[in-house]
Amino acid sequence: LSASDHVIASRSRYCVVYIDGVYSGIYALSEKFNEQLYADLAQVGENSVTTVDSEAPRDSELYQDVFLYCARHDMADPENYAHFCSLMDVDSLIDWVFLEGFSANTDLTYGNLRFCRTSEGDGLWRLMFYDLDAALREPSLNHAILLKRNNIQCVQVTALFADLMVNPDFRDRFLRRSAELLNGPLSDEAVLAEIDRLAEIVAPEIRRDTS
Repeated sequence: LSASDHVIASRSRYCVVYIDGVYSGIYALSEKFNEQLYADLAQVGENSVTTVDSEAPRDSELYQDVFLYCARHDMADPENYAHFCSLMDVDSLIDWVFLEGFSANTDLTYGNLRFCRTSEGDGLWRLMFYDLDAALREPSLNHAILLKRNNIQCVQVTALFADLMVNPDFRDRFLRRSAELLNGPLSDEAVLAEIDRLAEIVAPEIRRDTS
């Protein structure tokens, strides 16, 4: 689903694979999540892109400038919050948290969360949204679990989000965006229609793929 313009997501398509002429089934061919992907999307040079996997190392700029700053400053203070917004794309953070919660991703573990930025653009950190093979399976792993401050799967982000939720502007921004997504591209009707569209693409190959 193209539910967001703020997180970095790859394009993909279904294809049928043959290896040495032997049928190998249905595959989902997608772009690799690396510096080149963000460079292509942002139309910048690959060498200008920096990516950091979670958990961000304590000596990294991301940890020192963003996570540590929020942990040591009151985000309810407008000046502190404005400084944070000069470092990270707030909409990217909001969309990532919402989409992960909506997906109830059971594999949101270290290595499946990545931050990126480019020195040729605004320099803001953004989040990559990927590896959803284990999504939409376990309803208990929804927003209620994801938004816990000490969620062991992504403690840096959940602690950061909890710090930011004390700011009324950020909280309002998150709630408004959630309503926009739930009433638009992530409404029941839209999601079911997309599932049906994708199912129709692979339907002619299902019997051969599973035989």
